[in-house]
Amino acid sequence: MVKKYDRHVLHENPKIEVVHIKWPPGAESRPHDHGKSYGKVKVLSGKVFQLVFDKKTKKFLRRDVMVAGDVMIETPDLIHIMGNDSKTEIAETLHVYTPKLVMKYYSLAMFKWPGMPKLKKKRRRKSWPPKENLTKKWGPKL
Repeated sequence: MVKKYDRHVLHENPKIEVVHIKWPPGAESRPHDHGKSYGKVKVLSGKVFQLVFDKKTKKFLRRDVMVAGDVMIETPDLIHIMGNDSKTEIAETLHVYTPKLVMKYYSLAMFKWPGMPKLKKKRRRKSWPPKENLTKKWGPKL
């Protein structure tokens, strides 16, 4: 089962949103975009990863790993999965978005990356995603 993370909104108004996220070991987000918002994320502690996908084609673009002090930019044209890259250490990030964030979530099954098993469309599963961390198992490594 994918581990959850703690998300705390520190400040918000229609023009800006500031969020602090605490990522337990192995925690990750679901695939999502940031609507029309632009953002910056600063890693405060630990090591985080993101899997980035093209919003139009849903194809895998890259895997980034950031450590404390690193800053990354988020744009409306990407979909990503973000999470803690460590199995033992907590990670923390500070996110600033403008305008206020409105995220859209996506099913993991719609994305394409090398090595990901193909799902049979007719096969029914009791639950999707499975109770395991798929990005750790099948996500591409650099």
